[in-house]
Amino acid sequence: MISLGERSTSQGRDSGSAELIHWKFDDLVAISDDPEKQLRAFRMVRDQIAQRFNLFVLVLAGLPPSELLYLQLRPPGKSR
Repeated sequence: MISLGERSTSQGRDSGSAELIHWKFDDLVAISDDPEKQLRAFRMVRDQIAQRFNLFVLVLAGLPPSELLYLQLRPPGKSR
């Protein structure tokens, strides 16, 4: 189970035998009252979640470390 926020880990939900992985991100509600800044922040976190999820799946698939390192270092949205 992957949790994305502090509340989800502190609420004590029973995950059974599932391993709990916590990915911490900025609190988007506290970022700013400016809608444009909030939109940029939400998009940035959206992209971070997508990148982490892709890497997580690739690690589970057993890619070699050199390929994983490339994927971690490349800018989001850029392919080879």
